[in-house]
Amino acid sequence: EKPILVGHSIGGNLALRVAIAHPDLLRAIVLVDATPIFPVPQEGETMEARRAQMKAFIEMIRRGNEAQFRAGVEGYLSTALTRAEDRKAIAEMAVRADRETHCGAFFELATTDLRPELAKIAVPVRVIAAVPPAAEGGPTAEELSNGLKQGYDAMFQGTKDYALDLVADSHHFIMYDQPARLQELLAAALANLK
Repeated sequence: EKPILVGHSIGGNLALRVAIAHPDLLRAIVLVDATPIFPVPQEGETMEARRAQMKAFIEMIRRGNEAQFRAGVEGYLSTALTRAEDRKAIAEMAVRADRETHCGAFFELATTDLRPELAKIAVPVRVIAAVPPAAEGGPTAEELSNGLKQGYDAMFQGTKDYALDLVADSHHFIMYDQPARLQELLAAALANLK
């Protein structure tokens, strides 16, 4: 009864959907590097243009052979994880997954904007988000953190009970890049939400 849903990435997006559709079902949700729309829209981008772009992208993935699919997965993972051995392990899982399910899930995630629905959420929303390491010549760690905080705060505007924790020196897969810090933040969030 009244579970706390915790989800990473698309899992967090699914937790948001449950909280929107069933506001009395949950106690809280904890999102790990998840947003109400992904990727974050570019300024001036319309959902119509995004749907067309994503449809073309998905068709390219569907038509690609196994080597092309693996190359695409590995290219994405090069920005989502720090260590090569972790990228390799996740790539192996990804290429074994059903490609049609992969395409359908990505299209749904990319073309559904949950931001207008966030006010329907009646439970606490806790977000744990990754802050990538600062690159030489780029924004500082502080600038990255500040920018991400502003972006998340803007995306979750209208959420009644929202809090954000940032995890430094991590890419998207926080559970691989900063597992101890993720466990610490999860434990604290769950303890505070009981």
